[in-house]
Formats: sequence, C-alpha cells, structure tokens
Amino acid sequence: MSARRAGARRARAPTRSVGRDAFGLAEQLRIGAIETRVYKGRDQFGRLGNLAKAYGFLVGDTVRVKNRLRSVLRSKGVAYGAGQSV
Repeated sequence: MSARRAGARRARAPTRSVGRDAFGLAEQLRIGAIETRVYKGRDQFGRLGNLAKAYGFLVGDTVRVKNRLRSVLRSKGVAYGAGQSV
C-alpha cells in the first residue's frame, strides 16, 4: 500500500478516545442495548473479596469504638487534645 493511500485511510478513520468509548458503553448499558452478560466466578478472588469485606467491617468498628470512647471521656470531663490519640 502506498503512503498516499495509507494517509487517506487514516483520514477516514473516526477519531476515538477512551472517554468517548466509555461514554458510549455507559449509554448502551443504560438503555439496555448490550445483551451479553459477563460473569466472573469467585474461585480465584473469592477469598480476597471476603478479606477486603472483613477489613472494611473492622475499620468501621474501630472508628465507632474510638468515637464512643471519646464521647464517654468527654462526658466525664477528661481533657484530651486534638492531636492526642485515645
């Protein structure tokens, strides 16, 4: 193929971008135009997902306990600074 024909071929190709592709796919999903369903089994990453969920629960529980402890200390008149850890 000559360089001239290759240049003409590139000029006719539509410009594509990641953002434009993502927007188009999101729109197709929104209106239900995509019928193919993709399912990923939990075989390989099931344990990782469970560990991540447990970590999230632990972090939330830790924050709740710290806030409750601070509230109890505040109600008893115990002074603590903003930079100090309880």
